[in-house]
Amino acid sequence: KPDGHTITAINALTNAKSIVQVSKKERTLKRFKREFNLPQNAIDGLRNAITACDRPVKQLQNEADQLANRLEQRRFPESPENLKKVRDEVKRKLKSGKRDEISDFDKEAFGGKVQEAQQYELRNEVDKIMKKASFNWKPLEITTKEGAGAYSLARLAPNYAEIARCLEEIPEDFQPETVLDYGSGSAAGFWAVNQRWPMAKEVTMVDISDAMTKFAMDSLRKNQTSPDPTGKPFVHDNINFRRHLLPSLNTTYDVVLAHRVLSEIGSSETRLQLIESLWKRTNRFLILIESAQSSAFGGILEARDFLLTQGTTVDYRKLLIDLEEKVMLSPKVVRIVEDYNLSDYEKFVMLKEAIPAGETLPTMLPTA
Repeated sequence: KPDGHTITAINALTNAKSIVQVSKKERTLKRFKREFNLPQNAIDGLRNAITACDRPVKQLQNEADQLANRLEQRRFPESPENLKKVRDEVKRKLKSGKRDEISDFDKEAFGGKVQEAQQYELRNEVDKIMKKASFNWKPLEITTKEGAGAYSLARLAPNYAEIARCLEEIPEDFQPETVLDYGSGSAAGFWAVNQRWPMAKEVTMVDISDAMTKFAMDSLRKNQTSPDPTGKPFVHDNINFRRHLLPSLNTTYDVVLAHRVLSEIGSSETRLQLIESLWKRTNRFLILIESAQSSAFGGILEARDFLLTQGTTVDYRKLLIDLEEKVMLSPKVVRIVEDYNLSDYEKFVMLKEAIPAGETLPTMLPTA
């Protein structure tokens, strides 16, 4: 309960009380830019890549407009459990509306064929309703240069603005040396990073679409009107393009960016596996960006809760084995580990104080 500047917390299991003294911290509010416009180099690069496509620019622009509209209405993938609930509810309402109509069938005369036809019709109607309600989620697939061009025309500027705005939240004195852009797409992340940190030494761009990566490479090439003395083909001296992450966890990055990536993964379990993989490769900042839909925000919260929970869940078996091997295992540590009235977070806090100085508390993931 808040009482002035003190907060009293009570453990519901043990009834233990703790009182925390808090004070208000004065801070100046940072002013952010209202608009984040594409840099001219990005516009020129997009133009050069678009003109290399086989379709007329007007046709690509028309396809881009249609794609932008579809992406705007696209939902974050629902879990299989939620989809089943929705389908069952739609099916129940359809059945209740047709109860009188189907009760007149002579099922004995026609056998099971009537029921099969009814079930087939019902499935079709359910599918139509689910599709109309945007529940027919599918991952975005880009397999051609023209498809990549249409996507870039539709989303390069909006994606750049979203990423650039989020990068403004990072302290001004922070200067990363290495950046990973997972799901790099049209290279909007690169342009935002390059504008924010032009001195970054290395940028790695990962995208599973070969067509999208090749289009992004074309848009990032230097203007060839004059010879380049360095011989480097791209606007940044050290850009790496990959289809997948390096298997080794020894390669880490100061900033890891994943923009609208979670919405391309249909399974919650697979999303969390990706989050874990990215987090293990992060030195300082992991930046997750999704659309403004509430379901997409739920995906961000799911990832955040996963990192916070796993980062404060102690690997008790590893802790006991390590301390026992070093002859540092104390009865106090054992009591805390075996106390089932304590939550994982309470054990995490207490064990940090109980283990010998200089020892690291092993957790399921690096602590956020």
